[in-house]
Amino acid sequence: MPKYSRSRREAPICLPLTLNSFDYTIWIYYPNLTSQTLFSIANDLLDNRIEKRQKEIANLRLIEKRSPTQEAILEELLSFVSELTTFRSELLDVARFWKPNINDGVQITAAPLWQFFQHRKWRDTLKKTWEQLEEGDHDWAHLALSIWPDR
Repeated sequence: MPKYSRSRREAPICLPLTLNSFDYTIWIYYPNLTSQTLFSIANDLLDNRIEKRQKEIANLRLIEKRSPTQEAILEELLSFVSELTTFRSELLDVARFWKPNINDGVQITAAPLWQFFQHRKWRDTLKKTWEQLEEGDHDWAHLALSIWPDR
């Protein structure tokens, strides 16, 4: 991740949510995050992408004698749609409780999204932060208050 300040503090302003296969990445702009961001991604962007690919799959399945190239494309599309569908489902799971507050900082705000980061250093950092949030180490954060109001 690039350095954005003189103090060498890492402060990314765009968060990359990536499929495990690295075939698709969605960049979200940190200052514009809302509680509806993940719902919008899932229901608008991903639904359209899945629908488009399913049409391509349907068209390929209509071909009675597919060439080996067409078979390979069909397999790739099926795999991609499956991965996108899983990605969408996982995003919606997080969206149900995720209430980002940019005053919490990038690390805490992005922590529930750790599984969507493929950059190893950030993924590990966010996973550790998420575990700390679950344990109650950051109960002062707006995110923690919205997820666990009783603590």
